[in-house]
Amino acid sequence: MNYTDHSKLTNEDLVACYPRRIEMAKSYELWQFPYVKDDILYDEDDIIGITFNESLNRISIISEYPHHLEDTDYINRIISLVHDISNKFSVDKHLVNNDSTSSIEEILQIIRDNK
Repeated sequence: MNYTDHSKLTNEDLVACYPRRIEMAKSYELWQFPYVKDDILYDEDDIIGITFNESLNRISIISEYPHHLEDTDYINRIISLVHDISNKFSVDKHLVNNDSTSSIEEILQIIRDNK
């Protein structure tokens, strides 16, 4: 696998290829999810919110990059985060302004507003 500048990932860098949980609470989790396409790791991580509910779990994809929200392979990788938890879930996609980095509170508000 390569970076976007075509340099090779080292073994130490491989952790960047995997999703990382950044916050966990009783009713939700937040994940940092890397964008990998055609064996290239892009410096374009998204935030994934998962809210847990008895009737329906919700996956919120929060991205600064419109092409991430249209990439079905990428979305299917995200869905695999919760496929073992429930067969009942929905997916929401949110494009955020890339002029500023959204805080955790802003991301949580996006998730709350879309329940």
